[in-house]
Order: sequence, then structure tokens, then C-alpha cells
Amino acid sequence: CKLPERDRERLDDPTSASGARTLWYIFCLLASMGPCQSVSGFGLWLAARAAGLLLLTEAAAAWLLAGDSTFSEAVLARALFTLFLATVLQPQPAHAGATAIPLLLLWSLLSGASLALGLLWLAGFSHYNHRLLPLAGGTALLVFLFACLRWSLAMRCKDRRIASQATLATLILSLTLPLWSAPLAVLNGASKAFVDSIVALCPLSYLAALAEVDYLRSDWMYQYAPYGSLRFDYPAPAVSTLLILLLATIFIMYANVRRAGPRTGQLPAIASPLLEMKP
Repeated sequence: CKLPERDRERLDDPTSASGARTLWYIFCLLASMGPCQSVSGFGLWLAARAAGLLLLTEAAAAWLLAGDSTFSEAVLARALFTLFLATVLQPQPAHAGATAIPLLLLWSLLSGASLALGLLWLAGFSHYNHRLLPLAGGTALLVFLFACLRWSLAMRCKDRRIASQATLATLILSLTLPLWSAPLAVLNGASKAFVDSIVALCPLSYLAALAEVDYLRSDWMYQYAPYGSLRFDYPAPAVSTLLILLLATIFIMYANVRRAGPRTGQLPAIASPLLEMKP
């Protein structure tokens, strides 16, 4: 999957001086939102989290990008922030069963919708870009994948904090794979097949292929990794999508094998990953 040259058009959005404080306030607000059991309260709670996810993503982008980025970099960065924050803030069903999958799927769709709204606002609603909605859909799919991973681990762990921490560790390691595995690519003789496998295993490469952004040859990456001098191709989005769906199916099956907890027709208990990770 070959990508076009990076968009060099710079964004003019200035960074707010209070961006860091805004980021912290929103994060604390979402962290304090506890479980909900009623159907109406659950719907409002989930909608508030999705809206907070959008605000938190925009605050992180305004703070970290510092107003000196291309449109392509800003788009990919927002997808990355959404994936990470949605994984941190995702609601988690307390037991396996038929009601758990719709909850994880609904949160993933809301995360993708919040990203799509932010990207359309960034690009201007009157100037639609064909890359935006596929990128939002791919981000929602990755959110669903890591939600299924955390759920499957939670079903097998006595301490649910272990599942949250293991999922976040897996997400961070996979996102930074091109950085910490760069020496291996060089030591391996820089074979194209090996480099292609490293690139394909990174979720950010999937998002970059959807957004048509060559992030591994960006100015920032040139300073820390040798991919600018290596031969490689980005994974085909269609193949990556099928593999992500296959992995999510495996996680769902793993969570339901010898599952703990009875089946009920009621709304599943919701657990906040942030609250679970508190000592």
C-alpha cells in the first residue's frame, strides 16, 4: 500500500495557553464519572463520555501539536489520541454474555463518531476530505479490538486492574513498535519482509494507510528511526481490517469460554478503567 507525499500545508491554529489546564480538567471530570445502572442514566453517561472524549482529544491536539503541523499530521494525531483515550475511558461489562458485545461495539462507534466530528470540524464542513471518514471507521475498529482484549483478560483475571494495565501496555507497545524495534530492522540486514512485518503490526500504520499519511518518513521520525532509508510498504487497509476483525473474534470467544457470571437480560454492570486503576 503506497502512500502519496505528505501534505506540507501548515495549520494556523494557535495553541491556547490554558491547553494543559483544560486537558487536566476534562480528564479529572471523566475520571470521576462512576458506574451507571439505569438505562436512561447509562445512555446519558455514555453520551457524556463520548462528548468528553472529543473535547479531550481536541485539547490534547491543541496542546501537543503546538499549532505547527501539517493537515495530515494533525489528522493522524487526532486519530492516535482518540484511540488511546477511548481505550483508557472505555466502559467495561462486569461479566460475559450477550449484552456485553453491544456495549463494546456502541462505545467503539461513539468513539469513531466523535473523531469524525472533530476531523470534519478541523477540515471545515464545507470541504469534505475523502480520507476522514475511513480514518474514523478504522479508529473505531481498533477501539473495539482493544476493548475486546481488555474484556477477555478481565474475564480471566481476579483483579480487573491487571486487565486494564495489560491492555494499556499492549496498546503502548504496539503503537511504539517502529521505534523500539528499529535496531532489529537494521541488525536483520534491513530485509524488506522483516521491515514490512514491523510496520504492519503497528496500529498507527493501519491508521496512516487509511489517512494516506507516510508517517514513518516524517521529519520527526527521521530523527529517531531509520525507516527513511529502508524499503517497506504499508499494509493494505482491507487485509488489516480482516485481521483486526479476526483478532476481535478470537478475544470474544476467549472471554466466553468458561465465562464467570450468570447470563441476565439486564444492563451489564459498568466499570470505569480509571477508577479500577486507582490504588
